[in-house]
Amino acid sequence: MKTILTLYSQPFPPKMLRVSQDFYAYAKKNGLIICRGFIIDFDSKNNAFKKALFFENKKWVWKENIKPDFIHDRSLHYLKEPNLSMKKTIEATFPFFNNIELSEIMTNKWVTYKNFRRFSPKLVKITKDTELKKIQTLSSDRIILKPVHGSGGMGIKIIDKNSASKMPYPFLAQELIETTGYKNWVKGAHDFRVMMINDRPFHAFLRIPPKGKLIANLSQGGKIKLIDPNKLPKSIHDILKYASAKFSKFNRKMYAIDFIFDKNERPWIIELNSRPGIALEKEELPVRIDYYNNLINFYLSL
Repeated sequence: MKTILTLYSQPFPPKMLRVSQDFYAYAKKNGLIICRGFIIDFDSKNNAFKKALFFENKKWVWKENIKPDFIHDRSLHYLKEPNLSMKKTIEATFPFFNNIELSEIMTNKWVTYKNFRRFSPKLVKITKDTELKKIQTLSSDRIILKPVHGSGGMGIKIIDKNSASKMPYPFLAQELIETTGYKNWVKGAHDFRVMMINDRPFHAFLRIPPKGKLIANLSQGGKIKLIDPNKLPKSIHDILKYASAKFSKFNRKMYAIDFIFDKNERPWIIELNSRPGIALEKEELPVRIDYYNNLINFYLSL
């Protein structure tokens, strides 16, 4: 059977292992072995991982000298040496996704904005005190401050535009689009994630923030509402087609795009994610089999 190694750069928490067990066991029954390995365990002389973690017979076990058929990169994008060089060596040795260049486009929020400016709320980059005046070019009374890099809603502030608040340089300031809801899907604040396999949306859900909050990331206490990926509005499909064309030179990819809808039901891109989590939350279990099969078919096609 084909073996896929999911690549990490730092220890995974026990919860991550628990929520992965079901998928790993299902995958093995359907012709795919998935394991987890670390960059530091790669032996470049033998083109093998000294060890990797497998889920077998209802328990996690380490095995040695692993030569996977494919690498699914879940490591941090911004790494220090020697991990960065080793990751590049791994990418050159094995079929690998997502490509490091593609991950940079999706992870660096300033680069993302420059590639998707027409679909994004206005964003300015602040690198020093004399550039703080750029914030006044934003049209909304409240703005979002965010680091150039990061995920999970970490480091994000929502402030009044005239507030003296700022962040360590460089940072980004963005217009705040007020969200009142979308059709009968959701009322009030939200964001909307579409997960993509190559050029096809295969999973979609709304994230709804805790009462009184605007940041809807699950790590910040957000809740999920499933949306049928076959019933996405045309306005979303237009952006997905644009993204597919933008990323056409990358022949294997899995990623997520996060949107919000404004009061006119226009979608705006909030961010892209080149390493979206693939473990399911409890609200997603009704589509468990279809979701797993999409992932497995993608892996087996690589």
